[in-house]
Amino acid sequence: MQINYYMDLKNTGKIIKNLRKTKHISQAKLAEICSISEGHIKNIESGSKPPGLDVLVRICNALGIPVEYIITNTFGDSPLTLPQFAIIDGLDETQQISCIEMLETFKKKKLGGKL
Repeated sequence: MQINYYMDLKNTGKIIKNLRKTKHISQAKLAEICSISEGHIKNIESGSKPPGLDVLVRICNALGIPVEYIITNTFGDSPLTLPQFAIIDGLDETQQISCIEMLETFKKKKLGGKL
């Protein structure tokens, strides 16, 4: 059970890091906004220390995303996971549509034409 928790913790840290980078926010700035140390941000992003719920809420507020997106690893009703969303978030609308269409095509191929 702890291994799965560690893997989830690593994934949460990666998601936070990707979203932070997409929004061009440094670890120092995010730490300042969230009133925590830069070291704490580094530990969260590396997956070595879990964020408390209060810290997770502050991080999500700073990144402009609801907490449930981090917890469920999805972006609302979108077919995208948070890591996928983080990748396309900085693109213009045409590029985003192209990326989503490519992901859907790959998904169809993986599922044998079924979606």
